Amino acid sequence: MLATQTLHLARSSEKSFLQILGASLLIALFAQIEILLPFTPIPITGQSLGVLLVGAFLGSRKGSLSVLLYLAEGAMGLPVFSGGASGFFWLAGPGGGYLAGFVLQAYLMGMLLEKGETNCFRTLAAALLACATQMACGILWLSLFVGWSSVLALGLYPFIPGELLKAIAITTYLKWKS
Repeated sequence: MLATQTLHLARSSEKSFLQILGASLLIALFAQIEILLPFTPIPITGQSLGVLLVGAFLGSRKGSLSVLLYLAEGAMGLPVFSGGASGFFWLAGPGGGYLAGFVLQAYLMGMLLEKGETNCFRTLAAALLACATQMACGILWLSLFVGWSSVLALGLYPFIPGELLKAIAITTYLKWKS
């Protein structure tokens, strides 16, 4: 009996690790979708869509662990950040707050969808709140580099349409899937 339970736990842990690893690689893949804007150090990327997907499918715990693994992969030198960038100093640069905010984004998306029956409105609200939280982290950090007077023009306004589209896309996908 104990051996069976131990084997089941080992298989469950292995499955969870593979899910987390796969999700971190999915985020890395989405990070390569990149549009550089000439007036801001922050690119438009597909990362936040990947993070929303990971949070929605893996839940708050595994979703946020996936993002932490993704950040560790990049910090260790794997070219997983937007444009194939990597390194610890990339995390400390102007985009570091957005990257750190992905942990909260995945956690919130997962947590809000775990809290019961989901419908389009609830899913959209969860995605928008998760995106707003991630953007707030990014703006706060970016302000250290560009100052408060221009942080909204450089770190928020250009990204609002994309974040809205990503929230709508994840909502539509999840509704279609169910």
